[in-house]
Amino acid sequence: PRSTLFPYTTLFRSRSRWRGGIKINDKAEYGLGLLNTEEQGLQVISHGGNTFGFTSDLFFLPEQDVGVVVLTNLRMANAFLGALRQCIFELLFDAERKSDQWIAAAAKSHHDEAERKRERIKFDSASIAWIDDFLGDYRSEELGPARITKNGDQFRAEFESWSTDLGVEIQPDDARLLAFTSPPWNGAPRLQIMSETGDLLLDAGQDKYTFHRA
Repeated sequence: PRSTLFPYTTLFRSRSRWRGGIKINDKAEYGLGLLNTEEQGLQVISHGGNTFGFTSDLFFLPEQDVGVVVLTNLRMANAFLGALRQCIFELLFDAERKSDQWIAAAAKSHHDEAERKRERIKFDSASIAWIDDFLGDYRSEELGPARITKNGDQFRAEFESWSTDLGVEIQPDDARLLAFTSPPWNGAPRLQIMSETGDLLLDAGQDKYTFHRA
């Protein structure tokens, strides 16, 4: 992750951007792409988000002339970003010390989820041998080329700018998914085999990408 602490910029001095248009609760409103909230007695203007392989957060405290932007190379790193925001409140404003506990809880949750994924994802030769039928080249209109390769008993998915080892995740209905197992993916994104065409479908949450077989 990378973070930057800098003075509150003139870009966000325009109150029209963060004037409340939709009331969320008694301490939060949503403006034009920005949340206007009260956190621990501080006014916070913020917005964060997730996309394929990344999580970001930015928040500004207009009354204190402070702004923070955090970029991470891990999808769904929300717990870490929440703890980081709390840590900044502790360092700058002597807020209650609880970021360490948040990080410890997030680490335990991550560990437990990783254990559950390891139980679901198979790597043994018998479970993954069927991937042989899908070796070769693929292409997505949005994400470009992909290739399924094999080295010994290990399968990999190679994309334009990154790659990952593959395991097999068995669904309750016995459907089989190709799970990405290398960091930072760790079993989160999966490739679904399109039985009628042999194409691969990558479900990235808000977006889905089809890799057509060459």
